[in-house]
Amino acid sequence: MTALARSRRRASLLSISGSPARVAQNRRSGGRGGMRRGGGGAPLPFVPLASGTFARALVAYQRNSDPTSGAFYAQVAANALRYETLTSGGRLALIEGARTNNVKNSRDRAAAGWNAGSLVTETASQTGIDGVASAYREEVSSGGFARFPTTIATAGPFVASQWEKRGGSNTTYHSQVSNGAFIHAESPTGLLTTWLRTPIRAPSGTSGNYILTDGRTGVVDTGTGPRDTVSDFPQIETGRFASSPILNDGATGKTRPADTLTWAAAPAGLLSDTHGFRHVRPIWYSTLEVADADEFWLMSIVDGSNGVRIKQTAGVITIEAVAGGVVKASSPPFTTLADTDLGSVVWAPAAGLVYLNGTAGPAGAAWAWGAGALRIGGVYGAASEAFCGLSDIY
Repeated sequence: MTALARSRRRASLLSISGSPARVAQNRRSGGRGGMRRGGGGAPLPFVPLASGTFARALVAYQRNSDPTSGAFYAQVAANALRYETLTSGGRLALIEGARTNNVKNSRDRAAAGWNAGSLVTETASQTGIDGVASAYREEVSSGGFARFPTTIATAGPFVASQWEKRGGSNTTYHSQVSNGAFIHAESPTGLLTTWLRTPIRAPSGTSGNYILTDGRTGVVDTGTGPRDTVSDFPQIETGRFASSPILNDGATGKTRPADTLTWAAAPAGLLSDTHGFRHVRPIWYSTLEVADADEFWLMSIVDGSNGVRIKQTAGVITIEAVAGGVVKASSPPFTTLADTDLGSVVWAPAAGLVYLNGTAGPAGAAWAWGAGALRIGGVYGAASEAFCGLSDIY
């Protein structure tokens, strides 16, 4: 491609609903890019993610709607790519790294691995987040707490989470983790009649008692009368943020393997032309759940020396293009919240630029990626994964 052609290609980047660019706008039909749909609609994807080789040797869960629906999560078969429906519309492929749910028998609180707490009433077979009658309604007296898992050894940072909603008339709740000190989490508005996930981050510690919701209004109960909630999918996992639900139906930890999406060779043009994801949606909640040096690879070629990654340095998160182990260009810095669509991420090797939602980062150096195997959402043979929702590549 000549310098003039590259310049024209860069000039053709158009806004897509506030996204960075319709990078396939002027691609030839049947050429290296996708052809446009009839009637001048959005371009067909250049690289449909479903065309890659996907593996995950365990069932997993994906969101099909928002929490106002009766069953907004659905189970997806082993080795099947998950496409989550966004509340705002559309869908993204969910790519996650390996995580282990250490809560034993997580949907059977009558089984081994659970302590009774100071329950007044417990009712099993409540409708859960996936429509299955496996959630629990638990009522406790004023000042008491509900059934909770036995002590679980968890090294390093970990997060405890569950899905909850109001069981009766109470509107407050109180969950806590014990790892030498108690961490309390309360909703400013109280529980609703729709599902809410309540994660609690524990930055350090070697063990934790996850005490399920007890409905108290503070460390010392200031309310009167019983409290009750419905809860589902309790989970304790090593990491700084909660991943998608993991069903543990056994007496030991259950590990959901990493989602791996690969191509034996990168599609022609992907490594040299301007391309990108129209949507990138991290699943972590905020910069508090990302540590310096954390890397989340959106795309890698051969290994962790070439590709596009999200990285935090000195408390600042950027998206970086890496070639030969050297950062060639980066996006503008950004912050994020859980399930927030960052917009599009576009890489332009010849221009030495990375765009985030239509805005270019600081001028970098042009780079060239060598040919090689491609992985979306991770690094070949490594533990760095995206933990993101990603669109097809345009």
